[in-house]
Amino acid sequence: MTRPLDGVERVLVDLLDEVLAPRGFRRRGRTWTRGGHPVLAMVTLQRESSFAALLVTIAFTPATDPAPTTLRQYQVRIRAERVHGVSVQALRALDLGAAGGVVDRDLLRSGLVDPIARLVAGVTDLSSLAVALGTEVSRNVFVHADLRDALSRE
Repeated sequence: MTRPLDGVERVLVDLLDEVLAPRGFRRRGRTWTRGGHPVLAMVTLQRESSFAALLVTIAFTPATDPAPTTLRQYQVRIRAERVHGVSVQALRALDLGAAGGVVDRDLLRSGLVDPIARLVAGVTDLSSLAVALGTEVSRNVFVHADLRDALSRE
């Protein structure tokens, strides 16, 4: 049996691959990670518990050895709707009730994937993360207490 959002999910995975791979991200399942910088980045695509919508989360953490493998291990977590430039229409396309079965690839690209890509591409160290948190996302994001002090000094 096909799940209702398979079409939207498939298009979104393809778009994220197109945009994130050239920026050094590697995909495993529905998770894209980028290392090689002082700050690691992760983009995840998840189904909400009701399976009625998709959730895109962006995460950052200082590079450590070994690298974190799950979203919960990242010290900064941002839901896509908190990223400036993400459109309400694109977010509605992730909601089964509003999507109506139609997948608008251009809308998902310009209203969701491109703003996320701009955010993650610009964050490579703590200084650029501090700038991004101050200019590219709303204030309601998770920042672990251990990192909050370091970011305030940047």
